[in-house]
Formats: sequence, C-alpha cells, structure tokens
Amino acid sequence: MTRAAAENDPFIGKTLNGAYRVEERIASGGMGVVYRAVHVALEAPVAVKVMRKALFPEPTAIERLRREARAASKLRHPNIVAVTDFGQDDDGTFFIVMEYVPGKSLARVIAKQAPLPVRRVVHIGSQILAALGEAHAGGILHRDVKPDNVLLESQRLERDLVKVLDFGNAREFAGGARLTQPGMVCGTPEYMSPEQARGEVLDARSDLYSAGVVLFEMLTGEPPGTSRPAEVLRLALGRETPLEALVLRAISNDPHERPESADEMRDALKACTARAEGLRFPEDEPGATEILPEERSVTGSRTTGRTTLDPAIVQTIERQASAILGPIAQYLVKRGSARASNETELCEAVATLIDSEEDRAKFLKVTRAERRVSESRPVSRPVTPHRPRPNLDPSVLERVRADLTLYVGPVAHLVLQRACDQAETTEELLHLLSLEIPSPADREAFRRSLSGTEAKIGSAGKPGAA
Repeated sequence: MTRAAAENDPFIGKTLNGAYRVEERIASGGMGVVYRAVHVALEAPVAVKVMRKALFPEPTAIERLRREARAASKLRHPNIVAVTDFGQDDDGTFFIVMEYVPGKSLARVIAKQAPLPVRRVVHIGSQILAALGEAHAGGILHRDVKPDNVLLESQRLERDLVKVLDFGNAREFAGGARLTQPGMVCGTPEYMSPEQARGEVLDARSDLYSAGVVLFEMLTGEPPGTSRPAEVLRLALGRETPLEALVLRAISNDPHERPESADEMRDALKACTARAEGLRFPEDEPGATEILPEERSVTGSRTTGRTTLDPAIVQTIERQASAILGPIAQYLVKRGSARASNETELCEAVATLIDSEEDRAKFLKVTRAERRVSESRPVSRPVTPHRPRPNLDPSVLERVRADLTLYVGPVAHLVLQRACDQAETTEELLHLLSLEIPSPADREAFRRSLSGTEAKIGSAGKPGAA
C-alpha cells in the first residue's frame, strides 16, 4: 500500500471501540478490509476485518460477518484462525477481531512456486484437512475452501503452519441439512462442489471436494478446469500414484465416491508420500534434476539433468498443442519438457493427451517437420552448471546436501542453493535449511548431524550456491 493511500484510509490510526488501534492495511475483499491492529491494553498484534460501509444497509451482509465471527469463535484448533471479538464502533462500523498471522496466502505460494513438491503438498494438505475435520466435528461447513483462505506461517520450529480463515460462508449442519435457499449459490466457482453450485443439500463431502481442488492446484499450478484432470495429474506426478487416485476421488462429481470424512482423507493423504508407498518419482532417478529459471544455456534453451531442448521446437510444440488442447497446453509442455530427454520424447508425451487420432497425427506431423529443420541447423547447446564459490569447501556442502536429502528428498540440492543465496551467516544458512523439514524431531536430528561443520561452511565468508 502506498503512503498516499495509507494517508487517505480513514481507519489507519483510528482506535475501534477504544480497544483496537488500526495500524496497517493488509488485505481486502468483497465484504471488507483487513487491517493489522494492536490491542491497546495488551499491546498485542491482532487482525481486524472492517465491513465496507456500502454494505451497512444490507442485513444479510451484517449477518454474514456475525456468522463468520460466531462460527470461527466456536472452533479452537491450531490450524484455524481464532476469532476473539465482534463489535460495532461508535460511527456504526461493524468489525471482527482475529488472531494475527504474519504469513502469506497459499494462493501466493502457488502463484510463485507451483507445482509444489509432493512432501510439501502432503504437509500443507493434511493441516487443511485437520482444520476441516475440527469444523465438521463441530457441525460447521466452511463452504469456501480455497488457497486465498489458507495462510502459511513459518515459525521457529514449524515451516508452513497452516491457518484456515474466512468462515463468512460457513453454515451449521446436521445430517445433510439444506444450507442454501433454492437458486442461491455461495462460494468460489472454481473450488465449489457440483452439489453446492446447484444449491443442493450439502454435507462434509462438499468441503472435501474443495480441498481436493486445492491439492490438485498445489500439484499442478492450476485448478482442474479441464476435462482431463487424470492426465494432468499424471504428467505432474510422473506416473499413476495413490496420491493421484486420492485427489481424483476427492474431486469426483459424485459425493459418494469421495472420502467419507476429513479425517479419513487426511489419513489417506499422509500415507501417499513417495517414501511411505515405496514409489519412485522421476526426480528420484539418478542424475535427474528439477529445472530452475537460472538453468539455461547461453542460447536460451531449456535444460534437464540429461540434455538440452531446443527452445524453437518447444515453442512449436506448445503452439500446436494449444490449438488442440487449449490453455492447459502451456502447462503440459512445461512439465513434459522438464522430464523429456529429447524433443521427440516430449512430442510423444504431449501427443498421448490428444484424444482425436486426426488431431494427434497432425500434431506429430507439424512438430516432426520442425524437428527436422532444427536438426539441420548447427546449434551450440552448452550447459552452465551451478558450482560452489571458490572460497567454499564443496565436499562440506555436499555432505550438507546429502544429510538434507534424508529429510526433504531429491529437491535437497535446490533447497540448499536457495538457502545459500539468502543466508548471510552460517547459522542463518543452517536455520533456513532446517525450516524446510516439516517434523521438529527430524529438524533437530538434521542440526545434530551437522554439528562441527559450521566452521568449515563459513570459514571463508558468506555461503555460496551448491
């Protein structure tokens, strides 16, 4: 928020009901604006949602704010944002007071980092389901589960601590009571169950559908706005897996095919990590790496752990696939090129997603012609590897990477590289690395395993990329 906008905001600097001093605007939505405030008597940070004045004459809007406060205040769970007060200021302003969470939304994380690693998806998703399980046990449906309503907080001993918020659409239910009037729809279309969109009777499985969409988006980068969710998931995961099967069950149009409860879905999700199921994903294979924006050849080609793909051919594949599959093609080609060892393999992988034999043949014909033209050109494809800075001991950093792999899997080298770029001191480097490990016990074991290596890592100054 700009300084000018802050100065024009009438709530900044105001004290609501003599108790909550508003200091900073942090978010806004259709119902109201959320501010960071301070409880004057306790000098403690809180979040305050102030209803937009344009909605004051609307009894339904006021009731929704009151419903949000009432529903959330009944729930006490570490993965649910606590609501502590509901009130009206002297000038008629309605507001609710909530726990202040200094984190970022899951929507922002997905936009910047998706697709997320499987382990992180399981860690975040299991907490979302824990929150929903608590709400359902209290007879409350959320009805608007989406990445915007999930906050991620990083604490000293916990990375990606989930906080579910915004119970403005919540309703109490018992045995599938009707929660909407006929013809009325509440929620966000992309994450709404089919029965919710139709205004039908809802139960806990409606929230589970929304949670399944969130899992799908974490794994692929977008909601399943396509008729081919199984193919998109399989391309993202590299093969058919129990995780794919669970997500597809959750987003089934038939509520009876979904998990029966949030607890059941959470247990199934936690059992879906690659190691727990004895599965192997492509990134587990020796020599395979995940593609970073920096990993480009001097010609601009996309690189993998084994070879380099010609950008002209990749663009042709994407263009031809988009004409047949629509906007989803860009994502499919991006994921496929991260795993393909050559242009032909990429073409064949994308072709398997085209239903029409005629369209598939045309796609292969055009891309094959482009490959022949490319092969006739002398193209230099050097790969620029990441190397440790000369003032660091590569063997020590390799040990750190090996130890970290035990806890975060094959993305350890990426985690180490990012931490090296951010850390100013050795202690900060080890702290950043430990935050990547979900379990506090594993985190402590990792720190113990590195005992005595701190001096070697930082002996020559700031850590460098591995």
